[in-house]
Amino acid sequence: MRIASVQVGITLAFFGVAAVGVRAQQPDAGGGWFGLTRPAVLAPHSLEVLSGRPAVPVLVRAGEERHADLNGDSIQALLETIVGISHESRRTGEIGGGQLWGRVSGFPSGAKTVQWATDELRAAGITDVEL
Repeated sequence: MRIASVQVGITLAFFGVAAVGVRAQQPDAGGGWFGLTRPAVLAPHSLEVLSGRPAVPVLVRAGEERHADLNGDSIQALLETIVGISHESRRTGEIGGGQLWGRVSGFPSGAKTVQWATDELRAAGITDVEL
């Protein structure tokens, strides 16, 4: 008789602990779980141009004036072209409906960036350029 009551007690204790465990795993009305609050919902950020400062003027050593085309203004124009490809990726939502964006390999933005770089190298006179 004593063994049967011990078995019943163990069974009730097991189901009682199991029921409390199941109840504890359900989120409460406030959205918490095991007493922890859920993280805030992620929202897309916007990080655009940080400064309106002009490009730094180029300083070319005497005798190297032929390299003056590599200056802040021309680098800024190249940068705006490359970043423009990223912004286009964002506008069109090419990756995950716009959740991810940029110049990603395997997507049209990546191919466009490679093609642009290839065209720029060829325009600079480099003939041995392959894709």
